[in-house]
Amino acid sequence: MKPLACLLLSFLVLISGEPYEDVRGVSIRTQWVDSLPGVFGFSQLWSYPEGVYRRNDGQLSCDGLCPEGIDQMKDSSGKVISDSLEKFYALVDTSHQYHSFLSEARMYEWAGSNFISAVQLKDGSVQLTSHGNAATHCHLIIRLGEDSTRASVYYVSIRPVPAETFPLKTGMILLDQNAFRQGWIKATFQFEFENTLEPDHELWWKGKVYTRLQPDGEG
Repeated sequence: MKPLACLLLSFLVLISGEPYEDVRGVSIRTQWVDSLPGVFGFSQLWSYPEGVYRRNDGQLSCDGLCPEGIDQMKDSSGKVISDSLEKFYALVDTSHQYHSFLSEARMYEWAGSNFISAVQLKDGSVQLTSHGNAATHCHLIIRLGEDSTRASVYYVSIRPVPAETFPLKTGMILLDQNAFRQGWIKATFQFEFENTLEPDHELWWKGKVYTRLQPDGEG
């Protein structure tokens, strides 16, 4: 599978508006505390959207996963032509995307991710989905219930192989109850997953989440 096609398929996990149903493995206890300790300063950092970058001349541009037609607005050096600037920036999102996810992982084709979405589903549970990017082709999917939590990793390789789901084997998750009442998911987690491809190869994911909780259909 080509990298761009892989990235597009990964985005479908995030924008379909439907809960990811293939959350497998054990259920673990959802642990709540009034105020979660630890440093969450990563939420003050930001990045441009995927594909957007600042050129050496200071101009913001976009390569890769970008709106159709913008290449015609650039000159041979890749600089946006002056009379196309207004239209270019109307099409290209150059907003600051504040980070919501800080983690470490031992996963296939994983190079880090700064973003995670949280959607409250119709049954009252919350689904967290980490975002992929050009170098990270797996998503952490967490289904939070009031008392129990399940998780899987959804892996879409750039190689021509089927997508794979790694089920949760063991782990823990700790959530801030005060933040939740205010519409935020603030959590720390540490998970181990069953490797269905290479059973002797350990897979794990651990980190922190600080993201706005979206109502169902707005994630």
